[in-house]
Amino acid sequence: MGKIFLAIMAVLIMATPSFAWDPSGTWGIVGRTDANLQVDCSGRSCSCTFQSAYGKFEATGYVRDNKLVLAYNYLTEVSSNSYGFIIYERKSDNRMAKRTYDLNGKLVGTDNWFKK
Repeated sequence: MGKIFLAIMAVLIMATPSFAWDPSGTWGIVGRTDANLQVDCSGRSCSCTFQSAYGKFEATGYVRDNKLVLAYNYLTEVSSNSYGFIIYERKSDNRMAKRTYDLNGKLVGTDNWFKK
């Protein structure tokens, strides 16, 4: 009986990474209809494109636990925050919260997202 339990535990431990959060898909900002974020992940690596009425950016990064951490580059003219970092934190299977930081680590924006 003890060996069966150990075998089951070994299988569960080895399978744990396969249950990691996969944010792949299309996301939108809560309260807006013009914004779309396309996330494409392969393993833990992700690439993203964002398009809205106000601009467009590309980003690359990694998934770790319940967070998607990205470095972004705006492709359209915006404020001085053309580059920076974004952290998306999973709130549920189809909800996540976003925090945007400039290159100095200053928080410059937050919003909530839903999976389309």
